[in-house]
Amino acid sequence: MKDESIEIIKKHFCLNSEKVKKGTNIIGYNEQLKDGIMLFELYKSLIIYSDSNIFQILKKKRKIGIERATDLISMKAEIKEIEDERYYFIDEDTDWNPIDKSDLKIKDLTEKDESKIRTLKKKCTQNELDLGQVNLNDLMPIGGYIGSKLVGVASILEINENIYDIGVIVDPEYRNNSIGSALATHLIGYSIVKKKVARYLTNVNNKSSVGIAEKLKLPLIVKYRKITLKK
Repeated sequence: MKDESIEIIKKHFCLNSEKVKKGTNIIGYNEQLKDGIMLFELYKSLIIYSDSNIFQILKKKRKIGIERATDLISMKAEIKEIEDERYYFIDEDTDWNPIDKSDLKIKDLTEKDESKIRTLKKKCTQNELDLGQVNLNDLMPIGGYIGSKLVGVASILEINENIYDIGVIVDPEYRNNSIGSALATHLIGYSIVKKKVARYLTNVNNKSSVGIAEKLKLPLIVKYRKITLKK
């Protein structure tokens, strides 16, 4: 990955080069976070957003990752729930594995396809829809067809002037057939042509989304954990 892309990612997560070099934790606290903690592990450094109590626990720790931070938190507070996400980033210098599916016809989506998109989305869980984030008003909405059937959709959400987020949703009946990987490949390729850093986000409990990242061999750059505490 290009140095300038790494700097773009660091800026995106509010992590400057000096703090990365020193290996210190960047800890912010917000009094609204009474029962939640956000941990971001980026380039072996940890960004922590929490209330002031957790801030006091972790502020003197150095070079710890998500697992160690979670252990320290659990010693001082009772954890109700842990939710893990993974961020993958790709630029023109990234070594990854593009997937082409010969029997999948990929075409741009328009308002004429809206009813087909709604039908596909009704088959998916709310978590899958929240993670996929595919909408007609996004940048480059595309659909994957097998014959006349829409079996997958994807689009780009423009995070900022440098980063494109890739969203993919596949019909549950057609998963594990490289459809999501082929759609993601198409949009990652478009992002690279446009000189953007492509971002792909997964929830570790969403096996289909994780499967796409693994099949494409996308580089894992950021680990994110949301910890909910018992009140």
